Amino acid sequence: VCTPRAPRCGECPVARWCNARALGIAERIPPARKKHKPERVEIAAAVLLDPRGRTLLVKPLKAETNGLFSRMWQFPAVKLKSGKQIEEWRNRGTEERNTPETNGAWMELKAIKHTVTYREVTLRPFLIRVDRLRPANRARIVALGDVTRMAVSSATKKIARAVEKNVAAATP
Repeated sequence: VCTPRAPRCGECPVARWCNARALGIAERIPPARKKHKPERVEIAAAVLLDPRGRTLLVKPLKAETNGLFSRMWQFPAVKLKSGKQIEEWRNRGTEERNTPETNGAWMELKAIKHTVTYREVTLRPFLIRVDRLRPANRARIVALGDVTRMAVSSATKKIARAVEKNVAAATP
């Protein structure tokens, strides 16, 4: 019965002992929370995909998290400091990306909007075809189709769905 905007003091079983009611300030307690200024965040995520339809998920250390994936399994990702980073990466040429494992098969997918509390996130997924995935510390190899059924963040699920949709569209 004691709600911030419309307390129902007449129905309250402890109203006779309530200091806020006695002082006539029950409607102002608790004070309104300060709203965070919206923060724009851009994240590039690498979705490595092998010929068997498997991908790599990583679990970052606490120091490596940015608060968006809650230390859950996620695609390898990096918080972009400026929109120019993607352009710089694109303009470097394909030589750096053309490794024996990837054969230059990188594809940027459509950006995905995602909101977490006061953060307005733009997810920039990159589909990277690889010949094989290599196991690593704090990493696991799973079928891409299983990612959306795992206990992962909603951002990770959005990225997985975008990749699945793209792979399905490219399959004859």
